[in-house]
Amino acid sequence: MFKKTAIHTVLILSLSVLSGCSTVSVEQSKFTQGLDVTQAASLQAPSTDCEIRKWYNYQVVAIPKINQRWIAKNMTLRERAKRAYEIRHQARMNARFMMSDQAKVKELQARDQIKYGNPNGPSFLYLVQKAQKKGVEDMSIYKKIIQSSSRTSPIYNGSCDKE
Repeated sequence: MFKKTAIHTVLILSLSVLSGCSTVSVEQSKFTQGLDVTQAASLQAPSTDCEIRKWYNYQVVAIPKINQRWIAKNMTLRERAKRAYEIRHQARMNARFMMSDQAKVKELQARDQIKYGNPNGPSFLYLVQKAQKKGVEDMSIYKKIIQSSSRTSPIYNGSCDKE
């Protein structure tokens, strides 16, 4: 249990730091240092497929809000698109890491290999080239990547909607 809790805490803090929402390191975080034993014991990493799916959705649903902070920091559109992509990609990879059913992970990787030519999902370059093939022009490509980075699959979400 401790191991999954520690992994979960590190994943959340890493996402926060990488997204620009936090300027503190894991060592400096009040989150990790200020918890008493009772509070720390109540933290648990998601363990079922549906809990992991919900965790994944919480990661990507935050991207539009994070993007607003990046805009306020005057980040370029391309940099914001790259960071939004990275948040989603890391959420995908971390969710798969947490899944206990390795057969399901291999199934998802096979699907991604067929769909994107990469077992870990689309690359940033793949998304740019896909938009270019559809006739999307330069800056609009990056806007589309930011928008799509916070969308999730209703098919994969559907099986957990009842929980």
